Amino acid sequence: MKTDTKPIEAWKGYFEKIKRFIDVEGYTNILQCYEVRRAVAVGNAPHIRHKLHWMQSLPSYKNHYEKLLQDDWIGNPTRLPRNNPFTSGARINMLYHIIQLLNYGINILDYQHIFEFGGGYGCLCEMLHKAGFVGSYTIYDVPVMSGIQEWYLSHYDQQAKCTCKLEKVPDPGDKKSAFIATMSFSEIPISERVRVEQMIKDYDLIFIAYAADFVGIDNLGYFNRFRRKLKSHQWDEWDIDRDIGVTRKRKGKRYLVGVKK
Repeated sequence: MKTDTKPIEAWKGYFEKIKRFIDVEGYTNILQCYEVRRAVAVGNAPHIRHKLHWMQSLPSYKNHYEKLLQDDWIGNPTRLPRNNPFTSGARINMLYHIIQLLNYGINILDYQHIFEFGGGYGCLCEMLHKAGFVGSYTIYDVPVMSGIQEWYLSHYDQQAKCTCKLEKVPDPGDKKSAFIATMSFSEIPISERVRVEQMIKDYDLIFIAYAADFVGIDNLGYFNRFRRKLKSHQWDEWDIDRDIGVTRKRKGKRYLVGVKK
């Protein structure tokens, strides 16, 4: 197996530049920081436009989904051009994940405890609360990103907890629990995933989006082993772009869903 230290070195460089940006300019325009845009803001990539068009074709779009896409422009995210100036790439991406789960038969709003591993700038957390989530919500991330998430979510009346320490992630106990990681979990060294595996093995739902290969890390092989270890869950997997017709352009982007038996 190839070394898995390169991604950590790359991310460290990103986080240092984000910290310097915040030190100089604060948070007001944080989503215009180049490294933040590259890491979590998505922007106007082709797959984002395809996802929006797909969502707009759904019968529930006008009554349920359109309002969730409306951005409040906190942090100054890049607006989509032309006829879609009301939303941003990250919101489209997050809502697409939610709808994929819904189409699979899982409503994340039915859960009482959510542990999000790597929360971007807080967009998914804010969107789920806007949609009606009322349970406990914890985001784990590195310190500089936790700071951004706390600042972003402070603009909303939410009780989300942002932390950079795994020991601060509360045990769900008897609550119906969900673990969510959109790309983040597959972008850390495999050696650092072991502790998280132990934390989430009894969660009712495990929902992961990942790239089959990330800077030499064989995620396809890792998640195959991951599934075999957690036999307590019923597993399914599919291409992220399956419904929007651009799979060949983003080969290896996958959803992994595990539901406790």
